Amino acid sequence: MFCIKCGKQLEEGDVFCGNCGAPVANDNISESQAGNAPVNPANLQAGYQYVPPVSTAQPQVKVRKSRGKLLPILITVVILIIAGVGIGFGVRARNERLIAEALEEQRRTMREQLRLGNRYLDDLDYERAIAAFEQVIEIDPKNVDAYMGLAEAYIGLGDYEKAIKILKEGEDETDDDDLYDYRKELETVWNVLSGLDGLVVVADSDTNYANNVPVVGADVHIERVGSRFSANTTTDRDGRYHFSDLHLGEYDLTVTADGYATLYQRIEIYELQTDMTAAPIELIPHELLGDGTASGVIYDALEGFGVEGLTLRIRSGAGNLSSNVVASITTDSRGYYQTPSLPAGTYSVEIVDERGYSEKYIDGLINIKILGSLEIGSQNGTVSTELLTGQMRIVLSWGATPSDLDSHLFAHLDNGKNYHTWYSDMEAWSQGDYDGERRAALDLDDTSSYGPETTTIYIQEDGDYTFVVHDFSSYSEMDIAQSGALVQIYMGNSSMPDYVFYAPQTSGYYWVVFKYDSRTGRVTPVNQNMDRWDDSFYDTDPYFFDDQYYYYY
Repeated sequence: MFCIKCGKQLEEGDVFCGNCGAPVANDNISESQAGNAPVNPANLQAGYQYVPPVSTAQPQVKVRKSRGKLLPILITVVILIIAGVGIGFGVRARNERLIAEALEEQRRTMREQLRLGNRYLDDLDYERAIAAFEQVIEIDPKNVDAYMGLAEAYIGLGDYEKAIKILKEGEDETDDDDLYDYRKELETVWNVLSGLDGLVVVADSDTNYANNVPVVGADVHIERVGSRFSANTTTDRDGRYHFSDLHLGEYDLTVTADGYATLYQRIEIYELQTDMTAAPIELIPHELLGDGTASGVIYDALEGFGVEGLTLRIRSGAGNLSSNVVASITTDSRGYYQTPSLPAGTYSVEIVDERGYSEKYIDGLINIKILGSLEIGSQNGTVSTELLTGQMRIVLSWGATPSDLDSHLFAHLDNGKNYHTWYSDMEAWSQGDYDGERRAALDLDDTSSYGPETTTIYIQEDGDYTFVVHDFSSYSEMDIAQSGALVQIYMGNSSMPDYVFYAPQTSGYYWVVFKYDSRTGRVTPVNQNMDRWDDSFYDTDPYFFDDQYYYYY
């Protein structure tokens, strides 16, 4: 062993070096190790090789070297961490941008579907409107406008129950007061139940129901369009039938009887209508089956002349606008039409103005009958020119008897300027006659059967209006019931009459048809006959007015 300080050989058991006095350490070098050490000049003579001492700072140097190796690693880790954070921020920013773009696309889709839904409502394309509004609600379950539009679409289809359900769902989702108010209004309308009366008689070759024989015991089946509701009844000894507790909406009637062809009719019960009368049904006996024709004139409801060039689309069944067209014809220069030969039955005639003129007629609808081997004439119709917004036109037409039914419009206004238009005072002006604006007029009067008689409200003023038909001929208290009279109401630019009322099958010289509240724009059907006009009714019945008006008995 050699001393690690001076390189002198140590003796076995030495505690200190005999040459330099350094303590003997455990790590003194061996001879082989000392052979490579540099020579210590002080010991050359003795033949010793010098081995320099090992510095005690050497471990610290090793530590410094180790830290030098770790630094790049630490820097790399830090860079990677920073890069990772940067990448994280970049991913998050990109995700946020994608989310924002997706949300904006949804908003664009929602706005577009709302626009389309409202356009479809205007076009009466209710199925597409429903699809558009449902997509909006799927995107934004709190969109009040979409719930409103969806409810209106279902109302257009006649499904008030579904509309009420939609409004309730929207109300629960949004807690919106407008949805609540609309739902309550619809529930009020829906819960007004109507009675339906009708008459079934044996078909004959004229347009006068007074001489028709009633059909006793005919089966009458009714179904509400778009629902599972149905009911049955039979006609009594007078050929009359009645259904009760009907909600508003469209209904299909099917009438069958032994020895007669089955006939179909579609009817509509309007809002708040408590008494409804269907068009009389003429059952065709088997002996009158076969092919025949029908003819008549389509009149201008305002001027009374026959209208040339109108298109008439003929479909099977009364009141039908939905099934296939079986024939299409055009009126001649006199407004006259004649159908092609068709199988015996009841038909609907849709009247359409396709002439392309700047002034256009509103579409109309009449029912006609065809009997085998016969031509049944005087099955006339009317069309009305388009109205301005806020205007209302009332058209009365009837059959051969009685010869003279009169139209009466009563205006009971909030400003106290009441008026009454009829054949003795045909126009109402805002000031004196022809010294102001015409508020309303009996535009067309008829005294020789069929009509039309036309009344127009040109300027609506806040108040209550009532329309009454008077049997001026006064041949019989049943003349109105048997006249086949009907009243059509056009409001604004409707594509078809907004309301059609048929005369009740009860006695009376006065037919109170409807009331109109111009403040709310609501028509309330009355559809009642009265035996005589009695001013005392005004005290107990809001349909009749006081003695400021003059009546003829």
